Amino acid sequence: IQGKGGHGARPDQTIDSIVVGSQVVGALQNIVARHVDPLKSAVVTVGVFQAGSAFNIIADKAKIEGTVRTFDPNVRKQIEEDIRVTLAGITAASRATFSLDYTHGYPAVVNPPEQADQVRAIVSDVLGEEALFEVGPAMGAEDFAYFLEERPGNFFYVGSQKDESTGFPHHHPRFDIDERALLNTGRIFLGIVAEKLLQPKEAPITVG
Repeated sequence: IQGKGGHGARPDQTIDSIVVGSQVVGALQNIVARHVDPLKSAVVTVGVFQAGSAFNIIADKAKIEGTVRTFDPNVRKQIEEDIRVTLAGITAASRATFSLDYTHGYPAVVNPPEQADQVRAIVSDVLGEEALFEVGPAMGAEDFAYFLEERPGNFFYVGSQKDESTGFPHHHPRFDIDERALLNTGRIFLGIVAEKLLQPKEAPITVG
């Protein structure tokens, strides 16, 4: 957000990028709440807001960074358009300007049912039925999605929590794993390889 800096005592001579940016952040939260079909999932998250250098100076520039998550490619396109319209409207009303660098990241990970059933059976056989847990859709990004767009495969999680000391999620400052979980991962992969070697030749399965 590009405004016009100046002294904090003379806001009438400035275009306050922090005020404009704050309006943008608030308005972005309305995109999912009021523009996206309630039966479809979407997330718009602002993770960075950087502006200003002193308490008595009105900042001329504000930098905002965030992420968009959705399973539907049409919703993904719609949200990008809504962000552009929101930025254009708010900055124009405040006589500020903006530049937007919108990067298209990973698509949604979609496990084909046949491969998912195969991996589910292998996990039950290798680690026991009690080791298998079904998880619902998650908004985490994963580059394995590109493989699944080209070849059939399956993406699955392998838990690593041993006790409370290893019970923190990814990106938590105390995140840690019990490395013995890697042995379970190896056993599952070997089970998948053995299953594929015993089957007639067909398109190879990709596993992540």
